[in-house]
Amino acid sequence: MKLELFSAPDAAASKPPSRSGLLQVVVAVVCFGATVGLLRFVDQFAAVRDWLFWKLGLIWLWQLVFVATGLSLGGLIGDRALRGVPEIPPLERLVLEMAVGVVGFAVILWILGAMRLLVPAVAVALPALSIAASFGRRRSRTPRPLATLLGTPWQLSILDLVVGGYGVICLGLLYLNLLDPESLNHDAHWTHLPIAQDFAREGRIVPSRAEWARNFPHLASVLYTWVFLVPGLDHPMRLLMVMHTELVLLIWTLVAVVAAARWLTHASELEGRTTWVVFFLFSAIFVYDSNLGGAADHVAAFFVLPLFLAFARGTERFSPGLCALAGALAGGALVTKYQSAYVIAPLGGLVVVRCARALLRRLGSDGDPIVRTPAVRSMLIGLAMLTGGFLAAAGPYFIENIVFHRNPVYPFGLSVFTASRPTIGDAGYLVSNVLTPAGLKGGDGLAARLQGALGLLFSFSFVPHYSFVGARPYFGFLFTLLAPLSLLFPRGQRLRMAAAIAAGTISCWAMTYLVDRNLQIFAPLLVAVTAAVIVRIWRMGGLARLALVPLLLAQAVWGGDLMFQGSSSVALERARSGAAGLINVRSTQERRAISRTLPRQAVVLLHEEHVTLGLDREVISDKMGYQGLLDGHLMRTPREAYDRYRAVGVTHLVWDPSDPLDFCQGDVVFDILTKPLSGKVHGGYHVAEMPASPPPVRPPLRVLALGTGIAGLTADGVYPVDAVSACDLRPPETCVPTHPEAPVGPGGAKEALMGDVDAVLLGPTYSLDARAAELLRTRYEPTIHAGTPQLHLRR
Repeated sequence: MKLELFSAPDAAASKPPSRSGLLQVVVAVVCFGATVGLLRFVDQFAAVRDWLFWKLGLIWLWQLVFVATGLSLGGLIGDRALRGVPEIPPLERLVLEMAVGVVGFAVILWILGAMRLLVPAVAVALPALSIAASFGRRRSRTPRPLATLLGTPWQLSILDLVVGGYGVICLGLLYLNLLDPESLNHDAHWTHLPIAQDFAREGRIVPSRAEWARNFPHLASVLYTWVFLVPGLDHPMRLLMVMHTELVLLIWTLVAVVAAARWLTHASELEGRTTWVVFFLFSAIFVYDSNLGGAADHVAAFFVLPLFLAFARGTERFSPGLCALAGALAGGALVTKYQSAYVIAPLGGLVVVRCARALLRRLGSDGDPIVRTPAVRSMLIGLAMLTGGFLAAAGPYFIENIVFHRNPVYPFGLSVFTASRPTIGDAGYLVSNVLTPAGLKGGDGLAARLQGALGLLFSFSFVPHYSFVGARPYFGFLFTLLAPLSLLFPRGQRLRMAAAIAAGTISCWAMTYLVDRNLQIFAPLLVAVTAAVIVRIWRMGGLARLALVPLLLAQAVWGGDLMFQGSSSVALERARSGAAGLINVRSTQERRAISRTLPRQAVVLLHEEHVTLGLDREVISDKMGYQGLLDGHLMRTPREAYDRYRAVGVTHLVWDPSDPLDFCQGDVVFDILTKPLSGKVHGGYHVAEMPASPPPVRPPLRVLALGTGIAGLTADGVYPVDAVSACDLRPPETCVPTHPEAPVGPGGAKEALMGDVDAVLLGPTYSLDARAAELLRTRYEPTIHAGTPQLHLRR
């Protein structure tokens, strides 16, 4: 039966009235007039041109362009790579094409960046050319609509509608949350978006000279560079479009869950069409640091299921085209985030097993040499295509690092690539223990790590390790509880293989870097396995279903409060304010204001901070432990700091004088260097030009330390400034206790304060007598650094 929104009660009433043409004109004029009048009326309350609707509409238009570009490039690649491959279900093929198309889009942007062509005109022309190039293909092979592949509404049962409705609500809550400017997380402000900001400003790929974290894989930032280039958006809307891009890739991940679950369960095209909703039973997606936040985790996760399907299918008979796609997706995932290796490593194990199987089948047979047999020849060709696809996708990132840093995996491998640049003393230790804290790396030794991984395989979903919600488990329990059932199902080889690979990914994570956020990278594989188990249970009948439903409801209810933590009655108002640039997140507005005052070619030294989004100039951070360009241990006087800043091209200094004393030596030297400088203030930031004349040459600064408790200082007294940091951010075995040049005993602070001392570090429990307190007040000027110890500079 055809359902119409407005239907005539009978045939007579549905006949058009006389002079219907004139009546239509009258009605049209009235409707258009009413529309204009209504818009003019509401414009006095909220200007129509400023409605959030228009801004979001433009963002979604660009998102449609992004998806069309990915599908176009992916289709062009897929038509060649999948030629001769046995029929792949349409939905699965669409997922593979979108994933490889996004990789292709990023690689082209990388190449254009190397050619200095990252400009707005190219950002528009590249999608236009990609879409135009796919027109011929579309005429020869018209794809079925995505709605048909997932199941159209009139084909859905009541249960499908209920389950799908729950999923739509979850998506809506995610969308409402990402409209809030506060959703853009710390890492996005620190690394992912400043990289894109720099590439777009310079029109090319440029190195990050002083931030190790910005030299990690950044395919996501290359995609975000396109967001920073397209016309028609101001800065707040570009940040919002980044979040929309991440959401679009998440939606494609949900589509991939359906495709993967169908393959794992040998399902028909209409079965399992609501399995995508299982993704939201993994409630970590609603928790800060695992949710959508403008970072790279969900971009890497977007590749995981297409990668799994391409590997599982391609290496079964070593199809050259599928192997090439698998390699390209592996490369794309790895240069999005190194932790994608958690998935790639178990898939590599699958390849090894299948290679061994192909070789063992020929052992002991007579005839041609083993390498000339068709199966082995196909294996070798497949492996070559796998490697070629990987290098084509990942090559630009590694080449970039070789050109800029003489090290393809910079800042790692410093002991292997000894010519790496830039670098400082103890760089290898800092990368391994400060930038990537040692306490999050599991046990010491292979045996301890294996033992720990075995335990975490069963407990990871019950015990969070790096959480913003305390000890409350939030990832989701269903994979842990249901995946073991894959061992019991008949005709479940695919599902058991996927469960084994998923277990391997968890083990790799557990043995390397225990940050729960990184679980999001391979969460789609866990979701697909869980969804497939649910489908198999559902097929078993009434009793199994009756037992399954309470478990699913328990998980949904447990994660329910997490779903709403980012939503509020003022969410849309915050979205409007954020789109208008009225909400200041992590001091972004102040940094944008600073950018407007600086010359185009300014090089900014940002002291003791690495969050730079909005500061749209080349930024060099001196924060120790996070960069390899400026070694604070070597700066003992303002002149030494000045000379080093000049040597790396610094033209302006930016600092927040209230920042804590994270690295005391660096703060003492920097504060004395900047004390006589005049400049501008933007919020909490002070901005000054580098002085034209350097400070005078002088002996190292001397610091009076009183009750500080700083490691390596044996007693209260006067120390050279570099002794204050002798044990700070250095390997523990190199810490040698330092004795003061002039010890200070009980009641001796007065004499020390009258001596030749440049700065005083005063601990919170140290008590000065009245005379010493007066000397501190009159001879020294307090700084406003937060925390302890207090820093006072000589007047």
